[in-house]
Formats: sequence, C-alpha cells, structure tokens
Amino acid sequence: MYIGYKKDGRTKYSPYPIVRSLKGNKLFFTYGSYSLAHFNTNSSYINNGVVNCTIYKKGGTPVKIGDAVDVYLLKILDIPVLIDAEKNELKLKNKNIEFYHINNKVHISVFNEITFFQGVVNLDER
Repeated sequence: MYIGYKKDGRTKYSPYPIVRSLKGNKLFFTYGSYSLAHFNTNSSYINNGVVNCTIYKKGGTPVKIGDAVDVYLLKILDIPVLIDAEKNELKLKNKNIEFYHINNKVHISVFNEITFFQGVVNLDER
C-alpha cells in the first residue's frame, strides 16, 4: 500500500507491504512511524500521483507479491479504522489516507481484518 506525504511542496508516496501470515492467514500492517524498517524503492510519478513503485531487497532483487518475508512485532497496536469505499479512502487513527495498492485481489475492506503493529517487515533474502 502507498501512503502519501509532502516533500518540497510535492506529494510523494512510501510503500508499506500488507503481510499475510502462513499460519492462520492473518493480515499484518505497519506504516509511518510505527514501521521500523526502510525499503529501497524506485518510484515514478505523473501529476503528483504514483504510477509505478518497485521495492528492492538487499541484493537489488525486486520484491514480488507472494514473496516470503519475516515480520518482527514489537507491539500490537489498536488503530481505529474508518473506511469510505466509495471514495477509496481510509482514516487510520486521525490520518486520512487514499487507498493505493498494486494487488487487485486486495479490497479496501481488508482493513477491517488487519492487525496493526509496531515493528519490522524484513524483505531481504532468507
């Protein structure tokens, strides 16, 4: 999922993966200051909108949907979620976020099931 922020008067986006556990199929998500990891990315923009973003592992290999990753949970968070499916927007805590993603199998309603956490999603090779 991409979350926008302002830099030098322009809107930029940071990617944050939604992770599905192998056991129990639970969904996990960390973002913003709760995410204790940094990803190497390459993004393309048109009119302040992201049109392409690739996240890279340490060796320069692009991350793909379905790749195995490690998740390190420091703390489970209680984040209130409001969903406006018509506008494709979320309100996480007090932050309004447009729902941008690259996996068409994921609908905005997935945020009713997500476990929010503070911690790390490690995308690097195992």
